[in-house]
Amino acid sequence: MKNSDELQLRLNHLRTELNETGELDEISRQKLQALVADVERGVVHLKQQEATAEATAAPLRERIAAAMTDFEVEHPRLSASLSQLVDQLAMMGI
Repeated sequence: MKNSDELQLRLNHLRTELNETGELDEISRQKLQALVADVERGVVHLKQQEATAEATAAPLRERIAAAMTDFEVEHPRLSASLSQLVDQLAMMGI
């Protein structure tokens, strides 16, 4: 399985977790949905222009790490999904 396919699976899993987490406030939900959308755009960008992907990826990694910290205590499943996403991005060199 390609790294991009694995990343898409992890994004889908995160989306499922978001949909199943009822106690997540709307602002946090929107923040994570926007983050997922940004990751997807980042992957598309990576496929199109690998030479400039690092400039896009570094701030994205920082945002994911911040989201992991924000959700770690109250929403450990979301935090775990974000952690897996970070690992997959790292494996892809992002």
